[in-house]
Amino acid sequence: MEFPEILTNDKREHSVEDTLFLQKVVDCHYQLQLPFREHHPSLPNNRFLPLQRLKLPKRKLVQNPEFQKDYNLFMQTLMDRGFAEKFPESELDRSDGKTWYLPHHDVYPMSKKKIRVVFDCSSRYQ
Repeated sequence: MEFPEILTNDKREHSVEDTLFLQKVVDCHYQLQLPFREHHPSLPNNRFLPLQRLKLPKRKLVQNPEFQKDYNLFMQTLMDRGFAEKFPESELDRSDGKTWYLPHHDVYPMSKKKIRVVFDCSSRYQ
């Protein structure tokens, strides 16, 4: 036996890194802060941009009931799984610099008959 202390210390404890990781886990979900350089940056109100980009999908939703059903099902699945939640309408017009709207669009290849919604996290505004 070259390392006899291994036999006597069989109690396993979390490392410092493990403990820090477990502090960030909430209800079995790993949560991170957004990687801003500043601690609390002030974001511009970009509500106009996603609303403009929703005009085309909105037209498709009205004209195609099957597309509307698939789109609603996709969004409901996101909410059911806890990946998204309905934002309170009372907070839609916040001007405190802590709200950012994430534009998205659909990809609906007819060959697969399954909708996919793409969130444009790299969109720029001002």
